[in-house]
Amino acid sequence: MNVARRAAAVVSALAIVGGTGWSAASKAGDDRGADLTAVAIASAADPAATDDAFGVARLGSGRGVSADASAGADTNCDGCTSSASVMSVVYVNHSRTVEVDNLATSATTGCTDCSSEAVSLQVVVLRRTQTVVANNRSLAVNAVCESCTSSAVAHQIVVVAPRGGQLSAKDLAALREWVRGQGPASSSAARSAPEPSAKSSARSPSTSSPGSPAKQELEQHLRHALGPLTTLSYKEDVDIR
Repeated sequence: MNVARRAAAVVSALAIVGGTGWSAASKAGDDRGADLTAVAIASAADPAATDDAFGVARLGSGRGVSADASAGADTNCDGCTSSASVMSVVYVNHSRTVEVDNLATSATTGCTDCSSEAVSLQVVVLRRTQTVVANNRSLAVNAVCESCTSSAVAHQIVVVAPRGGQLSAKDLAALREWVRGQGPASSSAARSAPEPSAKSSARSPSTSSPGSPAKQELEQHLRHALGPLTTLSYKEDVDIR
């Protein structure tokens, strides 16, 4: 995909997100689906745009349930920055199928000395093994800009915790702090590296490597709160440009 098309894809993704917080269906008490989004768009009126969304949902009725989490950051003004982060925790009690989707997108376009970063963490806790369809991805774009960086980080973990424990306020705070630490580290790494060409990037594809430090940290947080657990799926996707 060329730079123009990638930029268009990110803008389209941001347009779809279009808001912050739980979807109207979730607020109305729908226990079959939950969407959580954060969007930060930097402009001359808001040169250091930030958005931070956090939510806990409990799903479990019907044949299938779904949960989507997305963070999007967009910067297009000189010297501006944007930062969006999401932490979504979803408990699923009883459902035949579970569909979960996690997305982080960032775009830095048409500016100088500018940056954007997006981080999204989705934690899905099942009470028993179920059919799970999990998607996790990130996309970062720099287009027509100078001294610019963009980073997108997506982490998704699906676990089975049969004892039915829940994350305490302290546990949730620790996870939120972990999420905040992902963005600055990614941006720092991008800025310290040689400036990439338009077609190059530093990217870590989705993985379920048992040796992943991020996976170990997340499992440690969850095991401390939930007791014994089985990890059904872990995916991380990092795109830095």
